[in-house]
Amino acid sequence: YLNAGEFLFDDVKYAVIFAITLAIGLMPEMLATIVSTNLAKGSIDMSKKKVIVKDATSIQNLGAMDVLCSDKTGTLTQNRISVHDCTDIYGNTSSSVEIFTCLNSRNLKSSTNQIDWAIDEYAEEYGFIDKLEQYPYVADVPFDFVRRRATVVVNQDEEVNVLITKGATPEILSISHAYLDKDRNIQPIDEKVKNDIMGLVEWYSEKGMRVLGIGYKYIPTGKTISVDDECELIFTGFVVFSDPVKDTAKTAVQDLRDYGVTTKVLTGDNEYVTRYIGDEIGISTEKIVVGPQIDSMSDEELKQTVEESDIFVRLTPDNKMRIVKALRANGHTVGLMGDGINDVLAMKEADVSISVDTGTDIAKDTASMILLEKDLGILKNGVIEGRKVYVNTIKYVKMIGSINFGYMFSLILATLLFNFNPMGAIMILIFNLINDFACLIIPWDKVEDEFVREPRNWDAINLRNVMFRYGPMCPLTDIMTWAFMVFVIFASLSIDVVDATGEVIFAAGSYGNVADLILAREDLEGTNVEALFQAIWVIEQYWMQVWAIHIVRTNKLPFFQTWSAKILVVTALLALAVGTILPFTGGLWEAISDF
Repeated sequence: YLNAGEFLFDDVKYAVIFAITLAIGLMPEMLATIVSTNLAKGSIDMSKKKVIVKDATSIQNLGAMDVLCSDKTGTLTQNRISVHDCTDIYGNTSSSVEIFTCLNSRNLKSSTNQIDWAIDEYAEEYGFIDKLEQYPYVADVPFDFVRRRATVVVNQDEEVNVLITKGATPEILSISHAYLDKDRNIQPIDEKVKNDIMGLVEWYSEKGMRVLGIGYKYIPTGKTISVDDECELIFTGFVVFSDPVKDTAKTAVQDLRDYGVTTKVLTGDNEYVTRYIGDEIGISTEKIVVGPQIDSMSDEELKQTVEESDIFVRLTPDNKMRIVKALRANGHTVGLMGDGINDVLAMKEADVSISVDTGTDIAKDTASMILLEKDLGILKNGVIEGRKVYVNTIKYVKMIGSINFGYMFSLILATLLFNFNPMGAIMILIFNLINDFACLIIPWDKVEDEFVREPRNWDAINLRNVMFRYGPMCPLTDIMTWAFMVFVIFASLSIDVVDATGEVIFAAGSYGNVADLILAREDLEGTNVEALFQAIWVIEQYWMQVWAIHIVRTNKLPFFQTWSAKILVVTALLALAVGTILPFTGGLWEAISDF
């Protein structure tokens, strides 16, 4: 309308085509390819560092993770659980406690774990196997995370069976009505005795030991056993385990902290042994929250509590799940590292779930990635790789967003200023194609340390700021290029202006110079002047775009303070060479430029 003074069909058609071309030009066409390539490369790189990725999209979540919820056994400790001692309630080694303990673990038919395996090894080492075989299996009630105990029934003689329960000491005390004194006599249990027992448990736990209580009672043969029979036991003593802290745990926790990841311990163990572990590896033990406290909290109260504490003990699977949900509700990106059935509910709620190759099948099925070693040090490497994936992905978005934003603005401005096509539709698409080719190697680009030092989330505000910071750079350089072309190059030219058929539109000498025609807004569409303008501008654009790729990818001065990967430099130079040579290809350029 500005050119012709009225709406013409051809002008409307051209406007629609131009608008569609602009829309395509603004789109990051290669984003899906860049993301997929980044994730695939990240998966391969992480596998080399002993992290197997099951769900590639979880890599970005791992890079964004700022809270890691971890269990204790095997992650912070060496996972070399061994029986330290079997004692009575006074701390003296007791053969009867040894037999009861070994009978319980040996006769559990399901849900056994490393504790039971350690007790079996203890029985073999100290020669209890023959004696254990004198008590045939009758029944068992497997462990669960609510009761926190396991029960077996073995036969003693024709009339009497023995029910033996092993579990967390407070749980065994809660179902006991008597205990064995120093002379092995049965005495009624009272609060003082319970406090003395728990005092000994605390003493062991403060030395990093794990303590389970043992209780028993006699029942008649032929009686059907259920959970309801776990009552009125005789508390007989403890089985004490050792599991040393990993030498690398403290360093790994500090490394994760340096990279912006807070480690929180979620465990079913008691607060005493967990406090010891926390002090050893540098996790705050100032406030320790226990499972029953969480049960009594509302969701809002829990959201505040999870920010104040780094250690949660005596947890049920539901407690772990609620903690993860509360952390996510507070805006954290949460990773959960677990290997047991009790971790599955929380793993499903986490942003990224991590298991180990020795974990239970259901934990490995639920996990989005699996560690080949249960070591936080390995996880730190995975976090760094995840952040590299994010950084290299966002580089492309920043490049294309800022470059295309400014480039499309320049096209609109040029269309308003000049009475010809500053750049044809096919030319715009080819320009984008060559530019995207240069960006295809971004997944292999270097990532500077400053970009992986903190968690990385998709940040729309940051992307907008980048677009408005670097976007105007393109129009400014274009305006300077246009001024140079019009007032220097075209101002020195006085040639026959011809169209694609060779017909002379403006003969040389019939006007001052080409700049006069452009400034007078003469119709130069489809002429050799238009083709020359497009050729010069395309070359300038390619040089600008390649330079912009290296500007946007870093906060430092490119080529002076930092270099991109060699392969990215090579592809950028190839794209630059193609873009520079293209206007000199004769017939190919005429086809592209519609001249």
